[in-house]
Amino acid sequence: MPGEYETLRRTADSLRAAAPEQALELYRQLEWLALNNGNPLWLAEAYNGIGVCYYYLNDLSRSQAQYFAALETAREAGEPPGLLARIYNNIAWNLQVQQEWDEALEYYRKSLPLSRAAGNSAVLERVLNNTGVMHNKMGMYEGAIRCFEESQAINRRLGRPEAEAFNLNNTGISLHGLGRDREAIGYFTRALHINYARSQHREIANNLINLGASLIRLGEYRAADDTLQRCLRLVDNLVIAPGKAEVLRYLSELRERQGDYREALAYRDHYVALRDSLYSQEQRRYVRELQERYESARHETELEEANSRLNRQKFTATVILAVLAVAVLTAVSLTVLYLKNKKWNRQLVALNAEIAEKSENLERMNEEIRMINENLETLVNRKTDQLLDQNEKLRRFGFVNAHKVRAPLARILGLITVLKHARNRQEEAEIFGHLLLSATELDGILTELGQWLYQSDLEDRGEEG
Repeated sequence: MPGEYETLRRTADSLRAAAPEQALELYRQLEWLALNNGNPLWLAEAYNGIGVCYYYLNDLSRSQAQYFAALETAREAGEPPGLLARIYNNIAWNLQVQQEWDEALEYYRKSLPLSRAAGNSAVLERVLNNTGVMHNKMGMYEGAIRCFEESQAINRRLGRPEAEAFNLNNTGISLHGLGRDREAIGYFTRALHINYARSQHREIANNLINLGASLIRLGEYRAADDTLQRCLRLVDNLVIAPGKAEVLRYLSELRERQGDYREALAYRDHYVALRDSLYSQEQRRYVRELQERYESARHETELEEANSRLNRQKFTATVILAVLAVAVLTAVSLTVLYLKNKKWNRQLVALNAEIAEKSENLERMNEEIRMINENLETLVNRKTDQLLDQNEKLRRFGFVNAHKVRAPLARILGLITVLKHARNRQEEAEIFGHLLLSATELDGILTELGQWLYQSDLEDRGEEG
């Protein structure tokens, strides 16, 4: 992904001056990549590039908006000095084009220390040169010269003769502003040598115009006339109307100084006509740009409204889907709850039936126990009567036989108690078995005892007879 981003950025950077619309599309792709990767540094670079494209498309308001968006995003990215320096420089240049000179100079001053801190000579050179141009515009020629000289030194070190020639020409303009035209001519001449060697015809025209202006001020009219006439032929060949207007203005001034007022007036008329034509062209261009901006703004407004409607529709659809999802989940939850309740109800009915059955069994066993208790009570009463009758006999044998009767009787009583707390029929049956064994054992002992008593009674009777 970083490789794809860098390839796109280099391609966009190379196209933005010559084909800004094509570069703008590439920067939009970079913006999308940055947003998808959550990379604020990439996003700031994309915004800055978009701002440059809008500058070349003569839409300064959008350009400036993109630069400020880049500035805010760069702060989120940790304020990298090189990127901040370029953004401040671009903001300042836009302000300079709009002749907001004081504010432009303030942004250039913010950019300079950041350019130095970044250690990027190319960025520092650009900011220095632009700051110098701004100083020239404001009549701050000494400061401009310092900026141009430092910028020139960087360009010489980087091997960029075209940029160095630009610095030389700007330094000459500063010296001309200070009235040091002899020095200025030296700088213009050096710039001319470099531009002639590299066939930079437009820059040659600028150098010749500036050189002619300094020669006029120094009173070297023949040299000034020769320089300006060469420049006039050059701008005619290149069809540089603004440059031609400047040459005609200086030629008019030169002829006036020479006392040739008729030719001075001819040059002035030609200059005024060309200036008016340029102004008319500029006005038409400005109207056309305004119309294009209006159409673009109207299109963007329509697009924003369409996006707004689409977003509202998406939001409505999302809400409907959410409501449907909640309704489906609620229905599923209620169905599951209903099925669970139905299952629990069946289990509860079965459990109640089982409890009722166990209750009936318990009542029946309680009845059986009650009857056993009654029978046992009758038997005990009968035996007690017999024992009372033979109390004297049992008193003699009670010590020996008491434990034989007591043991099964105790077991029976204990089993009766246990039977009351039986948990199921199996336990009840088991208890009844033990109860029967103990009762049988007790019965045997009592029978044996009865026989013994009977025998004892017979013996007693025999003894008595």
